[in-house]
Amino acid sequence: NECNFCSNFNKRFRKREPSKIVDEFEHLIDIYKADSIYLVGDNLNLNKKMLLELCNNIITRGLNIKWICVTLEPMSIDREIADKMRHSGCVRATFGFESGSQEMLDSLNKKVSLDKAKKSIEILNRSGIDIVATFILGSPGESEKTLEDTINFIKLSKFKACSASILAPLPGSNIFKKLINKYADYDKLDIIPLYNLQDIYINDFCYVDRIKLENIKNKIADMFRENWDLY
Repeated sequence: NECNFCSNFNKRFRKREPSKIVDEFEHLIDIYKADSIYLVGDNLNLNKKMLLELCNNIITRGLNIKWICVTLEPMSIDREIADKMRHSGCVRATFGFESGSQEMLDSLNKKVSLDKAKKSIEILNRSGIDIVATFILGSPGESEKTLEDTINFIKLSKFKACSASILAPLPGSNIFKKLINKYADYDKLDIIPLYNLQDIYINDFCYVDRIKLENIKNKIADMFRENWDLY
């Protein structure tokens, strides 16, 4: 929640008991004959013990299920986690990498090392878990060079699927606060339509324009247009 683009006001990490999550897996299988489950929980691997317990519960109960997790944190992946996830039926994991440029990751206060992220990608690729990657275009200081770095990072990473969006300075985020500070005489930024708010932000904080960002966004979409099947 310390990323500059995040508008989440809850600074606490909340978790559920893994056994109760797997209880819900069993319910979906028994009642709805589910053969795949989309598990949504930000930074699922932030607590390694919890994630391993989740996987062990699935394995111990003998659940024949494919599952996808959204999202994982790229700094906390190791071989033990990847192998256990795959053994429990995980077939796909989503990461918010945000950028393939260390400069832009630092600009977003993402606290992610690109080198460590690459190692995590290699571990998951070897384990057989497909990776879905999401990116944010238009970080403060975004340039032609940093966009090129992101494209090259995507090309080398063997992602199963990938998408990108243009940064939106949401109320409550640090980037929105920077806009407020710059336009101190204008107190209605929070009621401006998002598209127009993005234009103000891009013009003031990026070295590329919206057209360039939209072109890169579409280019990334075209690279993976055929790969959005569930598994």
